[in-house]
Amino acid sequence: MPLSMAARVALIALGLAWVTVEVRQSRVVRAEASLADRGSRRVVVLAIGAGVLAATAVARYVPAAAIPPSAALGWIGFGLLVTGMALRIWSIRTLGRYFTFTVQTSGDQAVIAAGPYRVIRHPGYAGLLLVSAGIGLLLANWLAEIVVIAAAATGLVYRITVEERALLRDLGPAYREYAATRARLIPFLW
Repeated sequence: MPLSMAARVALIALGLAWVTVEVRQSRVVRAEASLADRGSRRVVVLAIGAGVLAATAVARYVPAAAIPPSAALGWIGFGLLVTGMALRIWSIRTLGRYFTFTVQTSGDQAVIAAGPYRVIRHPGYAGLLLVSAGIGLLLANWLAEIVVIAAAATGLVYRITVEERALLRDLGPAYREYAATRARLIPFLW
């Protein structure tokens, strides 16, 4: 998609800042928590990584699915990408020490219902889905868009299933009550 040089520089700067936050956060471990990850961290990383690589290949080798160049579509992709990054960072900041890259829970853990968690149970994962959708649009190929979103969604659905089991086990009725009033990933849908 045609983006101005300023937009490309902004995208690179935002991407680097986001990667810095993600790398720093990936090192957080809660010593008091029990690990309940069941390989979900690896599944999410592989699903999103494979989705981006496959979508990039599709955009290059399946030109029949190309989207005609449009500055508006480029800006929509850019907007989804930035919105997803912002939602993910907001989620990390809201959960604070409870946000870890591996599923870790403890009985004394509070249910957080502030910030983006007022609306959905897994806004950090919703942010990753928005980033994926933005990447797909920036690749300017409808099939690439479908591939990258489907891959990310597959990994995230597994992760959410694992995480919710652990939260229900360790947070019990408090999490069950919270979950009853909020969708998992997409408001009003799931």
